[in-house]
Amino acid sequence: MNERSGEARVEINGARLNTAQSMALRVACARLLDDIGCDPDVLGSDEHGRHMADTYRTSAREILAMITSRV
Repeated sequence: MNERSGEARVEINGARLNTAQSMALRVACARLLDDIGCDPDVLGSDEHGRHMADTYRTSAREILAMITSRV
């Protein structure tokens, strides 16, 4: 956790994101959850689209949980 900004310290493939990049990742995950929540068929109404929406929903929740934890 970045003590000054309150944003998570995020590293991708060895590169540490700056505060703005970490914030952008958090907001993007939250927005994805919001979009999927508003329209469960956002990725298609067939079995594949719904499966992808469920998978993205789960992954975005996991990422947000890690980003917002105060470890």
